[in-house]
Amino acid sequence: MKELSDVILDRIDAICEEADLLFEEGKSEEAIAKYQEALTLLPEPIEEYEPSAWLISSIGDVYFFDEEYEKAVAQFEHAMSCIDSEDNPYLLLRAGQCYFELNQMQEAEDVLHEAYLIEGEEIFEEEEPKYWEFLKSKITIVD
Repeated sequence: MKELSDVILDRIDAICEEADLLFEEGKSEEAIAKYQEALTLLPEPIEEYEPSAWLISSIGDVYFFDEEYEKAVAQFEHAMSCIDSEDNPYLLLRAGQCYFELNQMQEAEDVLHEAYLIEGEEIFEEEEPKYWEFLKSKITIVD
């Protein structure tokens, strides 16, 4: 993993705080623009820098909560291609939820199952119950 200077990391944090506030205010497009601004501070290839997955998945979250699932899943898949993120249970969960909402049930099952195998049932605790109910209907849960 390549390192960034503290100055760049501090700037990224400040921009993301602005983006988070914009998102909380319902200003999705402005929030996405801020996250993208933070991404521009990463040298190419951005996927080799630790903040990349977090920034890309933040964009995915905005799309997810705006119910733009195709755009969201593309962001989560991109985030999983970043350094140390291929098995990130949060990214897997969100991608699985997007597939579920897009009615791509085999993909949803596969990715949600992978998140479950890494994190357990806890990964679903703060989510709508339909995702956990779906997965439980597809796999054998061992206590």
